[in-house]
Amino acid sequence: MIRYKTLPIIILFLCFISNGFAQIDSVQTVKDSANIALLDSYNQRLLEIEKQRLEDSIQKLELTQQINALKTTDNLKKKKSYRRSCKL
Repeated sequence: MIRYKTLPIIILFLCFISNGFAQIDSVQTVKDSANIALLDSYNQRLLEIEKQRLEDSIQKLELTQQINALKTTDNLKKKKSYRRSCKL
């Protein structure tokens, strides 16, 4: 009778012990400094490109406003401003 009561307790104890060992990660993570450096340089370049894009957008908006503000007789100035905005 005692044997039947202790067997489930022993089985439960072994299950909990095995779960405790299963949670331990024995693999050491190694930082990949080459990829981190590449990622940092990529992110830096991406920020520079985004900054340039914003500057170009603002400049194009200003040129468009200048074109719209010019009178119809200022065709030469309109053409110059339009060419500059097309280059952006």
